[in-house]
Amino acid sequence: MKFVSDNGIYFDTEQECRDFERKYKEEVARKEELEKIKKERFECICKLYRDLMKEICSYENDYKCEVFSGVFSGFF
Repeated sequence: MKFVSDNGIYFDTEQECRDFERKYKEEVARKEELEKIKKERFECICKLYRDLMKEICSYENDYKCEVFSGVFSGFF
């Protein structure tokens, strides 16, 4: 008798199937957590960039603001 996981993978024993399902769910949860952290860090970097741009552009020297904006425009 074969056991089938939720992903359609066949296993010889029920224990192998359960172990696979558990590990798969743990891996999915880990990847989701990493994506969440990645998104939070990117949002933080974007906020720091915006704050820095406000600080630089608040001075009278518009040229410095334009140069700095041009350097980072491709990044964000």
